[in-house]
This record gives sequence, C-alpha cells and structure tokens, in this order.
Amino acid sequence: MKSFVNRLSAIVVMIVILGPGFPAAAWNAKGHRLVAGIAESLLRPEVRNEVQSILATETFVGVAKWADDIRPSRPFTAPYHYVDVPSASFKSIHHAIRTGRPREREGTLPDALEHFGKALADTSRSLDERQEALKFFIHLMGDLHQPMHCSPPGDSGGNELQVTLKGQVKNLHRVWDTDLIAALGGSEKRLLTELSGEAAKLDAVSLASGTFLDWARESGDLAVKYAYSFPEDGVLSQEYMAVNAPIVRVQLEKAGVRLAAFLNRELCKPHRK
Repeated sequence: MKSFVNRLSAIVVMIVILGPGFPAAAWNAKGHRLVAGIAESLLRPEVRNEVQSILATETFVGVAKWADDIRPSRPFTAPYHYVDVPSASFKSIHHAIRTGRPREREGTLPDALEHFGKALADTSRSLDERQEALKFFIHLMGDLHQPMHCSPPGDSGGNELQVTLKGQVKNLHRVWDTDLIAALGGSEKRLLTELSGEAAKLDAVSLASGTFLDWARESGDLAVKYAYSFPEDGVLSQEYMAVNAPIVRVQLEKAGVRLAAFLNRELCKPHRK
C-alpha cells in the first residue's frame, strides 16, 4: 500500500489536471459542531484537559469546521475529506441528471485519519503539529460518517447529481450535508442534548472496533442503499427525507462516539513514533 504522503502527491497532480471539482464539505457547520459536541460530552476528564491543553485558547467544538475553512488556501487538503468506496452491486440510474461529466477521484480520508491520529498521539511532536492534527482529526471523523463522502466513484459524491427537493433544484451531496440535518428539527442546542444522551447509551466498545476503512465502507454501504434510492426524475419525496433523516441522526452519533473513543484511548498514555 502506498504511503499517505505518496498517495497525496499523486492526487495533488489530479487536482491540477481536473480543477477544483472535488466534493463540497461533508455535513454543514452545524453537523460538524454536533459531532464534536457529542464527542466532547463523552471524553474522560483527564482527556478533556489534555485536549484543551493542545487547543490552547480554542475550543473543541469551535475547531470542528476548521479543516473546511482552510481548504481555499490549502487546496491540496481536499482529498483528505473523502474516499471512493467501490460497490459491485451499485449501478447508477441517474446519468441523465448529472450536472457535468463524471470525475475520477481518489480520496485519502481513511489514510488521512490514520496519519493525523498518529501525529496527535505522538507526544514527541511539537504542540503546533499536534494541534493541527487534532483539528483535522475532529473534522475528518465527521466526514467519514457522511455517506456521500464514502460513496462509489462516478459522480463526485453526489455533487454531479441534480435532484429536486420541495421544488428547489440542488445536488444530492447538499441534501445530505444540510437538508437532512435540518430535517432533524429543533435548535442546535436542543438537538445536541438529545444526540449526546442517545450516544451515551450506545455500545462504545463495539462501535469503536474496526478500522477507519471499515467505517468508510459502512458509510459507503449506506450511500448505495439509501442515498441513491430515488426516481430517475430526481424528485426527492417526503418519504425519502423521512427514511434518511434517522440514518443521518445515527451517523452523527456514531461519529461522536468513535471520535471520543479514539481520544480517550490515545490521549491517556504517552506515545512516540
């Protein structure tokens, strides 16, 4: 397997050739804050203190969207946010409603999480290095659980698919980033309280077993089974939203649980390269 750095070098060349047609940010800012808030509520006290010492004056929830904010100035980080998960059973019937030509992508999301997770846990790294690694890790764990960022290749994670929702034309990726989170209802504060309470009851040990690639495949399976399940005319029904909003709810909770489990495990003991 190529190293994270070698794979990234190849992908930077692809960005130059193909242009900036890579997927938009997974989840919206609200979604990333929810994942971070859930995780923060599950951190052990000593780990919470360690995290705050790494972040210095910034906050755990406050940095959740940082990796998206820096993308315009650091475009080479775009492939960190997604990975194409091939599916032998997936055959898109939506070619006619693509907004443009399919783009071949080769994201590095699982590798990026592995890379930044190791950098974060390595106490021989500088504070600046560990701080940046933590910011990336918080954000990318959210991305990993957004099914459209782990979907099969061919339509840039739904960015190349136009759909219609309540009379408005938008791409499928945005529906999963924003509209399905909005469909959960309630204020952000109330929703965070609900999700955190539900997440605390989940089996964290079971959820945290597996690898980043396993979880990417899990998200990819959800994309194939649910996200692309709509008519050829691209009109998303109320039933589509009703079926998929609970899936988004669980994915936000899983992301928070797994993020907290990783930090609770890796930041409670000294690590070296």
